[in-house]
Amino acid sequence: DDDPSFHLKMESESCCDYLRFYIDGVQQEEWAGVLDWESASFPVGEGYHILKWEYTKDGSVSYGQDAAWIDALSIPRTGFNIQVSSDAGASWTTVASTAVASAPRISLTGAEGTTDPQTFKIFGATLASSDDTSTCGGATNCAARNQLRFRIFDTAGNERSAERYAVLVDTTPTAAISDLSWQNVGLTSMTAAWTAPADNGPGVGGVTTGWYRLDYSSEAAHAFSTATYQVALATSAVIGSAQSYGLTDLDPNTTYYLRAQTGERAYNFSALSNGATAATLAEPVANAQVYEIGETSVTANWTPHPASPSSSTCEGYIMQASTAADFSGTIYFSSTTDVALSTLSVTGLSPCDEYFLRIGSLNWDSTPNYTHLTPQYSVDCGLKLFDGTQIVTLACELVPTSQLQIFKQGTIYGVKLETPGACSGPRILIETPAGPKAIRVKR
Repeated sequence: DDDPSFHLKMESESCCDYLRFYIDGVQQEEWAGVLDWESASFPVGEGYHILKWEYTKDGSVSYGQDAAWIDALSIPRTGFNIQVSSDAGASWTTVASTAVASAPRISLTGAEGTTDPQTFKIFGATLASSDDTSTCGGATNCAARNQLRFRIFDTAGNERSAERYAVLVDTTPTAAISDLSWQNVGLTSMTAAWTAPADNGPGVGGVTTGWYRLDYSSEAAHAFSTATYQVALATSAVIGSAQSYGLTDLDPNTTYYLRAQTGERAYNFSALSNGATAATLAEPVANAQVYEIGETSVTANWTPHPASPSSSTCEGYIMQASTAADFSGTIYFSSTTDVALSTLSVTGLSPCDEYFLRIGSLNWDSTPNYTHLTPQYSVDCGLKLFDGTQIVTLACELVPTSQLQIFKQGTIYGVKLETPGACSGPRILIETPAGPKAIRVKR
């Protein structure tokens, strides 16, 4: 796609002796007089051309060396184009430019000079809407409505062509996605998931080649449209296969609305998919700890979330206890929608059983983001008091010195567990001036 160029130099009479340049017998320019080396270039079209330089002088006076010099001649490179017809070969449109601003244009892959196979795309070509499925297979005479052929030229203007090939015009979009959903919900990420829909255009076969477009927003009133999207994905997916795309940098405890659209290789795009809605997880609770353990209950506390903004708060809390580390089987729990609350208790536990504990902050979908606590035992200290109405069981706390104390002659003795989690052996110690004394409790 270069024009022929050359350098020239002259020493001649400026009035009478000339260097003339011709393309296909048509004079393009003439020079006379004294010229130092300068460049010249002239446009030519594709195909075979004759370039001619001619120096002429009169028969009387000479000046200087009375001559012209030509150097650094550059001839256009090999030409290549594709021709497209939308009327069964009656007329052809040449597509040669690779410039993005051109219409139509060619897009090629592969390095210059390579002998490897290349692929190409044509953008902006005018084709006729047609359900004609005729193919040409290289035959010169072909009835297909839309056709193309390839032409290449060498520097001598010799031409070779490969023709003709039918272009099947696909005007049928793929089916719309009908099972779009949010999966793998996290604190700042979620995964959009769907099934690759069928592509019903001609000549497609069993594989969809094209694009997915995703649009999402945290605004419930967001106006979804086939013309707007935030993510575009190239794909080559088997129809019916599971598809997914992870979205990150989302805000915590925020509801996101999602729609998707499918486009195939002929740039036909489907209608919008079904809508999917989900909220990211809320921030986990901080400073969670076991506060108190009773014979059949356990209490935990934590630092409550702020009331706002939405991305920093939550919609409530849940506390769960289970004898299984994976929280299968029976789960004991309590919950609240009071974001300012910092304490929950779980009751109905069995004495002496080990329980796994977790505290969850709830998002807009009431999905918890759990913080796990150290497994604990429900404890029966074996200490009981009669309060005048009934016998009350005293709970022992798993701290160095419990809140249960004995006062004697100005000295305070702390009562604590010696072997937390064990339901046999010395279970209670009383700190005395002579050291800790164990108390055994018989059942």
